[in-house]
Amino acid sequence: MESLWWTTPSVRARFRQSEEHAQVTRLLAFNQGFYNLFLAIGTFAGLALTLGGEARTGLIIAGWSCISMLGAGIVLAASAPGMRRGAVIQGAAPALFLLLLVVHFRI
Repeated sequence: MESLWWTTPSVRARFRQSEEHAQVTRLLAFNQGFYNLFLAIGTFAGLALTLGGEARTGLIIAGWSCISMLGAGIVLAASAPGMRRGAVIQGAAPALFLLLLVVHFRI
């Protein structure tokens, strides 16, 4: 979303950006979008490895990706209180995965 549609009205509204600010931050958003894509790829690749019989490797990759996503959500909530709802949405799925991982393996 950030990489392709950052300057569109609907994405600007979601991120509370003016048209001018979106133009200025377009390159940063482009980079952020690919960062998010690579985290998602890591998560799904880890899950695929896990389902394919490489559980240890897969869970390490997926877990690390989820730790990164959860950490980013925590930083967002702490640094931009107005974006806490987005931070909760961003961090909920990774937090649930990590919780299930801890419960399942009694880490």
